[in-house]
Amino acid sequence: MVFKDIGTIGYEGRDSKNPLAFKYYKADEVVLGRTMADWTRFAAAYWHTLGADGTDMFGWGTMQRPWTTISDPMDKAKVKVDAIFEFCEKLGIPFFCFHDRDIAPEGDTLRETNRNLDVIVGLIEDYMKTSPVRLLWGTANMFSNPRFVHGVASSCNADIFAFAAGQVKHMLEVSKRLGGQNYVFWGGREGYETLLNTDSRLEQDNMARFFHMAVDYARDIGFTGQFLMSPRPSSRLNISTTSMLRTHSPSYVATVLTPSSSSILRRTMLRSQVTPSSTSSGIAASTGCWAASMPTRATPFLVGILTRCRLTRILPHSRWWKSSRIAAFSPAD
Repeated sequence: MVFKDIGTIGYEGRDSKNPLAFKYYKADEVVLGRTMADWTRFAAAYWHTLGADGTDMFGWGTMQRPWTTISDPMDKAKVKVDAIFEFCEKLGIPFFCFHDRDIAPEGDTLRETNRNLDVIVGLIEDYMKTSPVRLLWGTANMFSNPRFVHGVASSCNADIFAFAAGQVKHMLEVSKRLGGQNYVFWGGREGYETLLNTDSRLEQDNMARFFHMAVDYARDIGFTGQFLMSPRPSSRLNISTTSMLRTHSPSYVATVLTPSSSSILRRTMLRSQVTPSSTSSGIAASTGCWAASMPTRATPFLVGILTRCRLTRILPHSRWWKSSRIAAFSPAD
């Protein structure tokens, strides 16, 4: 037990002076024919809840967690698994979500990284045998490591594209293994800074190929969850995405975007499987869940990517995941 001095958080009403009690949220209270728990379906984001330490541009982290003093990265990761399930169960949160690097440390090679990830996923599986907490969605962290400075699928370096493909491949396998209901693409490093330093059409085409491969592979392994795209208002992805989705057609990617994103999906042929939305309420509508830290808005630029990709239906097109180039990176290196 990580939070030893904290019991289950319950409802005590609006007049309660207990800081560790719900004042208005009563999970089993029926509102318009459904319980509050059924309406909300909250999810805990692994990276903010357990990973954030308060670091910002003004200084180092100041948040002290029970695992802060643990020096071994894998030992720390194991304690966090204990923590997320205890946290969710005590608060009555039915879901959690994570990036691959949130739950396990990166190794010197992709092979070592995947081994680390598989160890932690095994611990999560053990917890899920007895816990009601489930995985809302998983995703790959393709932004923290400096290798992604010039993008991922839109990178000018083919090795980075291949490495990222191997990373997403493994996370799709993990998501299926843990029964994830969704898979998220977040392209904070994608796209270009200015039109002066890029071949934007090539970037968009490569991003479209990446989406195609991911969706096709997911269907090959039997992952039936929804695909979500999580844009940010100022990220380069929104610039590159606009026209990219117009020319390609990977299969079914549901995006969580602004209303203007529907044009992306239309051009990518992802429309039938996508629920354009920019707010938590939109996400709730499309997935039946509320997830922490989702975008509040996105620029119209994102519209082009999905439209250009024609990512509408799940019909297998390319099989690039099985190409020798990608296979070489997953998980061999």
